[in-house]
Amino acid sequence: MLWKFLKKGESAMKRDTEKHGHEDLRAEQEQYGNLRPDRIRTDKMIISERVQIERKQFFFDFKENASGRFLRITEDVGGHRDTIIVPATGLQIFRESLDHIIAVDAKTKSA
Repeated sequence: MLWKFLKKGESAMKRDTEKHGHEDLRAEQEQYGNLRPDRIRTDKMIISERVQIERKQFFFDFKENASGRFLRITEDVGGHRDTIIVPATGLQIFRESLDHIIAVDAKTKSA
């Protein structure tokens, strides 16, 4: 039953992707497509860290699969999870952006 649901969802996403050209829909399509038994990907965990900030938990999972290395950042708030994935090739620019935001935050707190 689940397989039929996923197949229907996959077809709807393909139509939306073709109609609207949304890159995020393509990513979702790839993600759901990977649930098919013949497309199961095995992600190798390289390192994982968990950080608690106020009522939020963040999971930083650095993994590798056939497509390459990536950082999966998951925010968990009361059981609701949101995830982003940063390819390893973009980690340096991701870090530079965070460093810049931290510097701006530090400057504006003092003012």
